[in-house]
Amino acid sequence: MEYIHIKPDRKMYYEGRLIVSLKCEATEEDLKLRRDQLKDRRKDTSKSVYSTDGLGNVKFYKSISDASMKTKINKSGISKCCNKEQQMAGGLKWSFTNTPKIGGK
Repeated sequence: MEYIHIKPDRKMYYEGRLIVSLKCEATEEDLKLRRDQLKDRRKDTSKSVYSTDGLGNVKFYKSISDASMKTKINKSGISKCCNKEQQMAGGLKWSFTNTPKIGGK
């Protein structure tokens, strides 16, 4: 079993004082498992969204992140529209869909 060193002897400071000094070791298998767990958690909590333009065209997306990647519009702008904090992002109106997820578990 091969070990991967992650920031050996890492020192963390708060207000100029040393809090903890760590030496982390994890196997490649442990790292993959942790990445998969985080990925699954994000899938479970994402909400699907849709956008509308001035012509009435509607497009649906699995999540705000998915919409941001596909449209190149900032995630925070889309999120603010869905949460009714602003009206438009990237020239489109955004809202959460009634269904919790599209194509999820």
